[in-house]
Amino acid sequence: MSGICGWIGFAGAPELLEQMAAPLSRFDQGQVQARSGQRSGVAVAAQAGGAEVYQRDGLLVALWGQPRLDDPALAAQAAAQGVAATVAALWAQGPQRTCHQIHGCFTLAILDERSGEALLATDRMGVQPLTWQLAGETLVFASSADALLRHPLTPGVLDHQGLYNYVYFHMVPSPGTVYQGQQRLLPGHFLHYRQGRVEERSYWRMHFEEEGKRSFGELKEDFLSVLRHSVQEAAGGRAQGGRLPVRRHRQFDHRRHADPGRRRGGRHLFDRFRSPRLRRDGVCAHRLAPFRHQTP
Repeated sequence: MSGICGWIGFAGAPELLEQMAAPLSRFDQGQVQARSGQRSGVAVAAQAGGAEVYQRDGLLVALWGQPRLDDPALAAQAAAQGVAATVAALWAQGPQRTCHQIHGCFTLAILDERSGEALLATDRMGVQPLTWQLAGETLVFASSADALLRHPLTPGVLDHQGLYNYVYFHMVPSPGTVYQGQQRLLPGHFLHYRQGRVEERSYWRMHFEEEGKRSFGELKEDFLSVLRHSVQEAAGGRAQGGRLPVRRHRQFDHRRHADPGRRRGGRHLFDRFRSPRLRRDGVCAHRLAPFRHQTP
């Protein structure tokens, strides 16, 4: 499973970190790295090479995932000192510039007791989840609700609207969760904590070129080139001759999944989402608001 958890603004014992981190390693038995300060603590559970923790002079930096620094000078520094130590040096430049320098799949937590600040960030695609809750002046965070609920200041109180969303949509749309006060960090966003207050901002946004005039063939070749490069990079150099072994499940029907929105019986599957009735019913949650807090 792996994951990250911690807090700032609370004098918790090291045993609390162990309790919060326990659910994060229960499936894959990942190694837990835990560090704590006077009023902060962080723990990361991951397989070998999947996490880094740095601590020095009241500063805690934890990285979960496979982050990389594309700037040549920073990459050289990270190779010599570690990515977490390099990110710790970037922290003086502020949250926006710090996050902008980090690429790849990652979750970042910086806890600075010296200034009473903290930074939480997730990668541009939001591959790895991160949930946070502000309890008074204490910021508690975790990649799993099971871990977050183990902190004494963040007991789980069900949110009725979140529960309704789960039943209706079969999921809870971000940034909401099924618990009151808990929010998920959106992809390409960071949360800046300062002396008991929080501010969430984006450090990256997808760029679209709607007026592009390039041919389909050119766009196709660009897409395939980026796809090959991304797979090789994610494989960590395991690709040989530009190829990776792919195991297909014998029961997987590629023709069936080639077009999820294909027509059946002369009607496109996505036509049902264009139904006026569905659009009308899809916004009826507020109509049930007077009844959602009632119990049978």
